[in-house]
Amino acid sequence: MAKKSVYEWVQKEQPEEQDIKAFQEETGCDRSFAILCLQRGVHSKIQLEQFQNPTLDQLHDPYLMHDMEKAVNRIKEAIEKNEKILIYGDYDADGITSTTILSEAIDMLGGNVHFYLPNRATDGYGPNVDVYKYMIDVDHVELIVTCDNGVAGHEAIDLAMKKGVDVIVTDHHELPEALPNAYAIVHPRHPKGNYPFSDLSGAGVAFKVACALLEELPMELLDIASIGTVADVVSLVDENRVIVSHGLRMLKQTQRVGLLKLLSKAGVDTEKATTDTIGFTIGPRLNAIGRLDDATPGVDLLMTFDEDEADALVDLIEQKNNERKAVVDAISNEVMASLPNPLPNLILLANEHWQAGVLGIVASQVVEKTGKPTILLQKNIETGLAKGSGRSVSSVNLYDVLSSVKEEFVAFGGHEMAAGMTVAIDKIDILQQRLQEFVPSETKRFLTYDTVLDAKTCTIELLHAIDTLAPFGTGNERPIICVKHTMLSQMKAIGTKKQHLKGQADQMDIVQFNAIQDIPYLKDNVVASLVGQLNLNEWNGLERVQFRVMDSCINGTQFFDYRGTKMTEKDMMIDNAVYLFFDKKYYDYFKEKLIDTSTAVYYEEDVPNTVENLVLFDCPPNEDIFKNVLQNIAADNVYVMAHTRKSAYLIGLPTREQFGVLYKYIHKKQEFVIRDMLDTLVKQLNIKKDVLIFMIQVFSEVKFVTIKDGVLIFNPQHEKCVLEETEVFKAYKEKMWIEQALIYTQFSQVIDGIKGYLGKGEAR
Repeated sequence: MAKKSVYEWVQKEQPEEQDIKAFQEETGCDRSFAILCLQRGVHSKIQLEQFQNPTLDQLHDPYLMHDMEKAVNRIKEAIEKNEKILIYGDYDADGITSTTILSEAIDMLGGNVHFYLPNRATDGYGPNVDVYKYMIDVDHVELIVTCDNGVAGHEAIDLAMKKGVDVIVTDHHELPEALPNAYAIVHPRHPKGNYPFSDLSGAGVAFKVACALLEELPMELLDIASIGTVADVVSLVDENRVIVSHGLRMLKQTQRVGLLKLLSKAGVDTEKATTDTIGFTIGPRLNAIGRLDDATPGVDLLMTFDEDEADALVDLIEQKNNERKAVVDAISNEVMASLPNPLPNLILLANEHWQAGVLGIVASQVVEKTGKPTILLQKNIETGLAKGSGRSVSSVNLYDVLSSVKEEFVAFGGHEMAAGMTVAIDKIDILQQRLQEFVPSETKRFLTYDTVLDAKTCTIELLHAIDTLAPFGTGNERPIICVKHTMLSQMKAIGTKKQHLKGQADQMDIVQFNAIQDIPYLKDNVVASLVGQLNLNEWNGLERVQFRVMDSCINGTQFFDYRGTKMTEKDMMIDNAVYLFFDKKYYDYFKEKLIDTSTAVYYEEDVPNTVENLVLFDCPPNEDIFKNVLQNIAADNVYVMAHTRKSAYLIGLPTREQFGVLYKYIHKKQEFVIRDMLDTLVKQLNIKKDVLIFMIQVFSEVKFVTIKDGVLIFNPQHEKCVLEETEVFKAYKEKMWIEQALIYTQFSQVIDGIKGYLGKGEAR
């Protein structure tokens, strides 16, 4: 395989043929769409209509959630008594939106409501004892309502309850074995509750509280609830699908000044908002402020109706988002530059200057680039502790790995793909050593696709049908399609740094972002297999399907044209390569100049049978040698350089007239020192020096002359012969032919020729 895929591709289980046909007959849809529907549990026309049009009556009764009635009654009591109510949120997008929802709902009822978002660096996650104490003793808060946190806040909640301040916990995170002693705990997975859907986000739980509190469905809060739901990457099924579907409709017509200005600044058309708008524009910006600083401006932005305040908040959030990008890039570059070679089974690095709030993002980038589970920590020298985040690959359950050495941590939590942790600085080295034992040296990353389609079936009609299955997200991902053995054309690098790639696959538009590593491989006339998603490309009112490539592979040997008149540094930098030399002088000179992962081989030595990258550095003497060497080699990639010290093809062959002129000169001169006379001969006979030397070699072979100690002597007793039949002449013609075939021929023809020579080597 010339270009290997980054991921191991896994096809989802395909529906039974009889089910596909039955669904097509009932709904009138095409085969491709039928497969996608059946994979999503949609088996009938009625189910399809319900899936495509989720209704608000599919929302569950909020009072089925544990302690909902108790919590609502206590909040209403506080409103009636004008008690000071504190909404205690979280610093991420889910926490910001949860805080906004509860604050606005209570404000609608006339409550005396305030909010506080903990600072990631100084307060940490969840209820903070010092903050609670200050809010009660100094700010005189009389009721605390948490959102997107609280189930692990035992100490702070105990403090408040002992001081006579009730704490209502609304949360969605994993429940600990022992729950805090709160006044009420509203949680969709509470063991004593009967709520039928367990995967609400913090914003989703807050929205259900608002529904119960307001005794109606607050449509004006759905846009905020949808932002928190998508940003927290909970599954977009059941109730979440309803919240996000209707929330996006509200977002498209939102009157929230802050949101409108934020989207406008980001260049997003609000009327075309999708889950991608939230996931790639709104969510990252709300998360950015909490990662680097106080997240309070996030709530202010969502709640304000003041134009000037909104402008200032958008500018601040954009600034923080740009800072976040710069910090992430700087740390990512630093991490990549410091990685050892070879890579360890698990990457663990720590630095006191890194910002813990962005280490999860950086760890994800490192995993993407290396394929290795990664843990990054920020060291705090004063406390002696390091805090950070870890990310993993599909084949390694990070939570299980950390659990295997749990005694080395102060604390950790998470799931199979991501985790957060705290560890003593003096334990980092031993932790790094021990973790290697529980991670295999060869890790795998999987990319699951829905089905295989031909490029010609990826029509605009299919794309519009797919879009009816939105909103897309976790649990209802946008379909991923595999297109096999498709011919690429019109391929070119685009972008300010030529880092992206666009072209066509059997006349279907394709694009791949951040494709630097793939650009050399995905070229015109290459047959490749692609995995990606169908997207809409609109231009001048025209709609076209555009396939966004996520991964690719190329079967068979791939060829790269590195031919040129001058050698460059790039010639010597090909990784994991076998450089094949036919010229001994080239071999002796360049064999020590290759990078460490590559080796030089002279053609008369043992050449490996199977290689990843084969570099044909110079021209062989003739076709037979070339063929005999290549027939035992199987290569994924072949780089054709075909350097030559002197080109026989360009020098050319002497004419019979030139042979006659030289013969007459030698016959007349009888003998002379070649070195002394060579330049004179060039001028007198008007023959190139290289041609002249070749002619003398031919005369020497047929005994027209003898050469001894540099002196050429004419032989009057020589026999007549055909000069073109001499070994020297024939070898020169063969060299000219192979040079023409490798250097002075269109590369497509060069490829065809080499393909005919290459063998299969050993089984790969």
